Amino acid sequence: MAQAALVSDLVDAGRDLVAAADAAGVPIRAALWLYDSHEDRWTLVIEAPPSPRLDKHDYALQLHQAVGSIPDPQRREAARDLLFGAVTLATKPHPVAQLLRPSLGQAASVLRARLSHTSVGQYIVEGAVLYRLERSQAV
Repeated sequence: MAQAALVSDLVDAGRDLVAAADAAGVPIRAALWLYDSHEDRWTLVIEAPPSPRLDKHDYALQLHQAVGSIPDPQRREAARDLLFGAVTLATKPHPVAQLLRPSLGQAASVLRARLSHTSVGQYIVEGAVLYRLERSQAV
C-alpha cells in the first residue's frame, strides 16, 4: 500500500506524542516525520538529547509511559500505535535533524513545517514534517 501522503491523523498523533513527552518531562531534542521512497513509508524520528546513560529501551519506556497519560482514549491509542509501528528512536544525533539544525534549529517553532525534495548538504530530504529540531522549540 502506497504511503506517499502522510495523513493528518498521523501528523496529529505525532504532535500528541511529542506534547505528552513534554508534559511528562521526557526530553525530546528532535521530532520529525521522514519519507523514504525506497521503502515507500513515513517514519517518525524521535531524537533524545545526547546522554551517555540513556539507552533506547529506557527511552522507549519513558515515551510509552508519557503516551499513557494522554487523557483522550482515541488520541492515546493513536499515539501508542505510532510508538509500536512508525517510530524510530535515536539516542545519538539523527543525520537529517543534524543537517537541518543550522537553518531551522534557531526558529521559535518548526511545528508542522513541511519539506519536499529538499537538498540539505549532500542529502535529499524526500519528504518531512517537522515538530522540533531543538528541545527549546515549542510544539
